[in-house]
Amino acid sequence: MIAALALALPAAAQQADCSVPLGDADVRALAKVSSQAIFDDDPVTHKRVYGELVRLAPCLDHPVSRDAWAQLLLDEAIVRYVAKEPWQPVLATALAVRPDLSGVPQYLLDAFVAPPPPPPGPAVPEDAALFVDGVLVRRAPQRDPAAPDVHLVQLWRDGRMRSRYLQPGVPFPDDWLEAAPVRVVEVEKADDGVWEPAGRGAVGLGFGVLVSSQLVEDPGTWLADASLTGGAGALTLAGFQPVAGPGGAFWDAQLRAVAPSVRKIGGNPTFEPAPLALPAVWLGPAAVLEQVAVGLGGGVAQLQKVVGGVPTTMTLPQAHLVVSGRQGRGTFAVSGGASPSAGHAGMAGGWILSEVVPVSWRFGFDANFDAAWLHEAPPGERTASVLQLGVLVRVEAAWGEDR
Repeated sequence: MIAALALALPAAAQQADCSVPLGDADVRALAKVSSQAIFDDDPVTHKRVYGELVRLAPCLDHPVSRDAWAQLLLDEAIVRYVAKEPWQPVLATALAVRPDLSGVPQYLLDAFVAPPPPPPGPAVPEDAALFVDGVLVRRAPQRDPAAPDVHLVQLWRDGRMRSRYLQPGVPFPDDWLEAAPVRVVEVEKADDGVWEPAGRGAVGLGFGVLVSSQLVEDPGTWLADASLTGGAGALTLAGFQPVAGPGGAFWDAQLRAVAPSVRKIGGNPTFEPAPLALPAVWLGPAAVLEQVAVGLGGGVAQLQKVVGGVPTTMTLPQAHLVVSGRQGRGTFAVSGGASPSAGHAGMAGGWILSEVVPVSWRFGFDANFDAAWLHEAPPGERTASVLQLGVLVRVEAAWGEDR
């Protein structure tokens, strides 16, 4: 590349092609060719070399070497002195870059008059670095575009270098000093580790078995021993919702259906394909903490009894207590309650099948035990107990477990 630079056409003949950047070794080689041309009294070669550097100045990818640049300026000052062109501003720049520059002819030093230092110009933006003739500065040069001085200015900003050769008629590029646009960076609030009360719950489907037995102290025609065994399905909806701080409400609803089933009354089995619905609904106030939630309220559950040989349902109001805990992707809850004529207990657990997200799929189980006590009116005075056990596996869509 150096040979091509030395033999290139004058700077005005063509525009710079910066597909290959101008490196430090190239600038030093140009300065060496120029010095040899001055030594050989060959100003034409120097002009070609100097003009090529001026043309390729935008291709510089690094701060220009002060030694090489000062040497090129000195050679240019010598040629201009001989040609009776303005040479003192060029030499002033060379000596400002390298005050200890050697090889300056005595006839130039005798005629040279150092110019006064220019006033400071505008400040360079904080996100930029400005080099003037290879020297890092914090203020741009204060320069009249019509002045005969020359400078090589370079700005490093936004990860790239921009370079320009300033000569008479070429002003300093003011757009280089424009403040960078304000960048709006959106950041997510960091998790400060403080839990805020948040609701959680689940809706799901369960499948399993249900067994119900009616046990009579002294079986008779009106109250008889009976049983029901069948497949069970359930639609479940449960959850906790804080309202004021950790204080809030809970709900727990199940619509259980038994079908098909086998019923025995007095020892005689019958097949019943029709579904039997046995809903249960509980709700009330709750305390919702990060890992544990506790609810205390009430509701109703329906069980089936057999009176006078006819199956019928009974609705049993009861108090209800539920305690639910969670750890990681696992959840576990126990519940129970009673009234003077009935009682119930339950246990449920689940495991989120994937990463915990706002709505997660959860697989689990549900076991419920219900009991009721019946009394036959006089003259029978018989006592009966209805016991019901249901065990289900459940698939649920759970929300709020990520909070």
